[in-house]
Amino acid sequence: MKIAFLIGVNDVGGAEFVSYHHVMMAYRNGLDVVVLSGTTGKFYDLIKAAGVKCEVVTMNPTLDMVSRLIQGCDVVFNCNFFVITPLVIQLKQKIGFRYLTILHSDINWVYNQVVKFERGTDGYYAIHKKIMDSFISYGVMDKRKFVVIPNCVDFDLISGEAHYPTTVRSEFGFKEEDFVIGMITRVAADKNILDAVKILSKLPASINARLL
Repeated sequence: MKIAFLIGVNDVGGAEFVSYHHVMMAYRNGLDVVVLSGTTGKFYDLIKAAGVKCEVVTMNPTLDMVSRLIQGCDVVFNCNFFVITPLVIQLKQKIGFRYLTILHSDINWVYNQVVKFERGTDGYYAIHKKIMDSFISYGVMDKRKFVVIPNCVDFDLISGEAHYPTTVRSEFGFKEEDFVIGMITRVAADKNILDAVKILSKLPASINARLL
């Protein structure tokens, strides 16, 4: 099976990080993968280093360019590169591949783009149930098209320094016996910071936990 992944601004953002995992998941399972990237960046370098075919098509690709690269594809995954969507939908009608969208967030611009091309989309993949609920809450999205897959972390991309508790913990004044939950995120409806609050609320009083 041949799969194309559409990735927009390919730098060090959350959407690109998740897109990288989807690309590697397909590639490591022996699928023929090609990535159409809007720019170069951190995850472009990682994808290339892994041996995956990655083509920079710019943020305003032409129909001929996109057509050449996804020729013979069975599935096209859009990882929030919505500038390219009109071209892909046009090609879908000719080539007949399955068009799937990976939803990383529920910001208005993304939502409006998804709704605009809902009729031509075969399915949606969300990394958290909160995202799915947010998209279908407006009543114009077909919830039968949604699949929720678990979020994940590639520990190979985490600095070795982060594994040494004395480095980060001491900077914030934590003692050795302190129980620490660490999260780096923005506060938004589609993020899982509320999950951390739920965890904290269930901890026994004997644990000295603080939410910074």
